[in-house]
Amino acid sequence: MIYAASAADRARLGVIGGQPGGAELLKQHRADGVAAEDVLGAYVFRDLRGYVIMKDPRPVSALIPEIQESTLRRIGGLLGVRQFDAAAWYRRTFHVWPLEDPLLSTRGSPCGDDITASVARSETRYINRRLLTLIDGLMAEYSEVGVVYGAGHFAALQAALSSRYGQPSFDLEATPRLGVFGAPS
Repeated sequence: MIYAASAADRARLGVIGGQPGGAELLKQHRADGVAAEDVLGAYVFRDLRGYVIMKDPRPVSALIPEIQESTLRRIGGLLGVRQFDAAAWYRRTFHVWPLEDPLLSTRGSPCGDDITASVARSETRYINRRLLTLIDGLMAEYSEVGVVYGAGHFAALQAALSSRYGQPSFDLEATPRLGVFGAPS
């Protein structure tokens, strides 16, 4: 959000945050029928995937309990879960212990076909629908709207936004990752 505010300021545009809060996302997962433990497991192993991709030097065996505890503190109460064993959940879900699974580093990617991927895709779709609604509301009010994009959301929304408001303009040197819709061509 700080980046969005800074980029909008440099482009002389108003800014609004589009990322839903954790409670709102979790409520959506529950409305979609996802079990609380599956949401927790998906979050733990999505976060673990991030650590692995970023080449965190700590061993995975140390990261799993650390991520499990921080995830439980962050969202466990919102889900009504007080205790959670990520390794046991993983074993029940994937029929292998995490440290023995050659697919461990892919869990949590929206590209897979397991519960962690399903949670990631559902969350991404929800965020994208919300962002599109917010952008539509802003376009009804302003002649230009800057969209700070990342995590694939801009790519997912670009066709819908372009069909509504024309092709965006970009000034990648002044404001990287900012597409402006409604700007004069």
